[in-house]
Amino acid sequence: MAGKRRRCFVSGVSSEFGHVRDEIANDLQAHSYDVAVQRSFGTDPWAPSLLAMLHDLIKDCDCVVALIGARSGDCPPDEVAVVYADILPEGFARASYTQWEVFFAEAHGKPVAYLRARPNFVPRDAGPSGADFPDLQAAHICRLERLNRYMPAFSDTAEACRHVGRVRWEFADAAAGAPRHKPRNLPLGSIGSLFKGREEFLSELRASFERSSATAITGKVMHGLGGIGKTRAAIEYALKHEKEYSALLFVTANSPEELASNLAALVGPLVLDLPQQNNGQEEVRLAAVLRWLKDHPRWFLLIDNVDTEAAATAVEEMLARLSGGHVLITSRVGTWSHQVDALELDLLAPGSAVEYLLEATPGRRRTATDREDAAKLSKTLGHLSLALAQAAAYIDRRRLTFAACLEAWESARRKLLETHDPRQLAYPFSVAATWLTTFAQLSESARDLLGLLAFLSIEPIPESLCDAVPEDVRDEFDLFAALAELGRYSLVSRDRDRPEFTVHRLVQAVARDSLDEDERRLTINTVVNWLSWAVRHLNPGDIWSGIEPLQPHLKVAFAHLERLEPGAMEGMAWVTSNSGKLRGEKVLDRQTEPMFRQALAILAKHYGSDSALAAPLLEKFGELLLDANCLDEAEAILRRALEISERGGLMGSFVAVDVNRNLANLFLAAGRIDEAETALKRSLQALLTLAVRGGGRPVGLMTTVHDYVAVLEDRGKSPSESCAIIDALFREAGVEPPRRDEDSA
Repeated sequence: MAGKRRRCFVSGVSSEFGHVRDEIANDLQAHSYDVAVQRSFGTDPWAPSLLAMLHDLIKDCDCVVALIGARSGDCPPDEVAVVYADILPEGFARASYTQWEVFFAEAHGKPVAYLRARPNFVPRDAGPSGADFPDLQAAHICRLERLNRYMPAFSDTAEACRHVGRVRWEFADAAAGAPRHKPRNLPLGSIGSLFKGREEFLSELRASFERSSATAITGKVMHGLGGIGKTRAAIEYALKHEKEYSALLFVTANSPEELASNLAALVGPLVLDLPQQNNGQEEVRLAAVLRWLKDHPRWFLLIDNVDTEAAATAVEEMLARLSGGHVLITSRVGTWSHQVDALELDLLAPGSAVEYLLEATPGRRRTATDREDAAKLSKTLGHLSLALAQAAAYIDRRRLTFAACLEAWESARRKLLETHDPRQLAYPFSVAATWLTTFAQLSESARDLLGLLAFLSIEPIPESLCDAVPEDVRDEFDLFAALAELGRYSLVSRDRDRPEFTVHRLVQAVARDSLDEDERRLTINTVVNWLSWAVRHLNPGDIWSGIEPLQPHLKVAFAHLERLEPGAMEGMAWVTSNSGKLRGEKVLDRQTEPMFRQALAILAKHYGSDSALAAPLLEKFGELLLDANCLDEAEAILRRALEISERGGLMGSFVAVDVNRNLANLFLAAGRIDEAETALKRSLQALLTLAVRGGGRPVGLMTTVHDYVAVLEDRGKSPSESCAIIDALFREAGVEPPRRDEDSA
């Protein structure tokens, strides 16, 4: 609103900057600003409501001046600060009041003018007036420097006032507290006039939103057949009413875990850009997003692909934690509680479908019967939006007539019927036939890649996965070229801003059903080995960022355990058991444990419960249980692995090395020294057997020697006695004993 006075908060430790703060406030008031400082609330720093009052005031201000010096000032009580814990930057367990003022401003997107006192600045008071925490203030300044915050320096009050006078605040509009930009992460733009036949539905959706409260959460679910155009309709609605919303946000939610993960991801730099974006804890990032939604009413959130009952339940539970916005859900699930209004999206009307085909194929060859042929094609495709879009792309790229497309489709359909049973398909048959016609145009490498992608998640796939190919076969398998070809045929959607792409679930379904059982088994094992190789060869500095995008795809692989060969199953087990460790976690993942149990059951079913193939899986499972401190079950699992190794002739293998090493660690943790000695001896003997076979010293040999000596000495052996025992084991195996200087290195 024109002429509205801006509100500015001036932050600074009173004992250091009280006089500077007052002069800045006077200058700002002279320039038509309303100014607030912490002094406005009183002087009791332990007042339980002070931090909350500061938060609310800064949230409603237009801008903040932050005076940064050597003093931190006092900290609020922990029981008060815990309410805002999600706002604390990573690495901060607590903050002073003045630091909280900066964090609140950043969290709410307020423009901040940072001013830093030079070393020669003379504070108002000779020392702090209360508690002060120099190390905390040093960490605060270090963070601001790391974030490249512009902090002009000042030596006195006059210089500080001049800096503030030169600030040109960036306000979005005249509304107090309005954000500087509108967060928006919709995955697609508008298709303009190609969006046909949905005007009445969008009007109904808008009227439904308008009938609801402006402050309470308003949830609508748009449900219907897969590929019917729910996501497109939702995006067109959002863009049509963009000016009415403070943000346009998009997440997918195929499962409760995906809902939480994708909501938490909104903290990122391309969406809300919140300070918590680098925090490794998903709960903290999610809390920051929910707080932002609470503090910025009139937002629009599209929750897409809520296609399971579990996901639908999780979404409804999440709605109870939201307020002040509009939520639109797209789902195949048609039954919902009264908390949301359900609106069903139907197939396109025949006339609208024909108009779409005519407009979406400017490159086609025209005939006198275009409209009639387009009507036939639309009817053949069941007026399904996704099928129409794929058919239009095929016609336009190949410059076909509608009649030629119909003829090609009929030919593909007849061939498909010979190898597929339509009653077993989980999608309209016409969609499969349309896509298989497109598949036939692909090169062999592009078809092979599409087959692999069909067994991954529908979540974004990092393009780096296409680089996860062994060096010696990289020339033979150019996955980036194959990916580009799939993109040309719209079979994958490549993100414009991020190095990632997606494959639609129906494209994946059609690709999977084009494979016979032997081809499926081969492809699934190839996918698992591909993912395992990618994780094993991540750069050490890219562990966190590299594993996270692969997690949804590793989870999908769980569903195919029944088809995995033992080698691929072991690779999946390695990735699953080590991905948490690589991220620095020591928690038994709730999906990891069932995967191991299921894999062991499958091995027992196909190869017998005592098969040597189970030993590597049991060893990894036991190690995971040991790391999670499940000692009793870990011991049982590891003993079973040891028994199988003994019967299967694996006592001279790395499996035996690792099984006995883990048992030794378990026994040492339990104070069972005698058993630890036995386990370490077996581990050392296995390593010596490997040394004889390989002609060199295997990894871990000398470490095991040192650990074995330490246990022997704990049991009362002298150094000379321990060395004699080691030498005897080496000579018994036919290996030269280590030199004494080497043994003690």
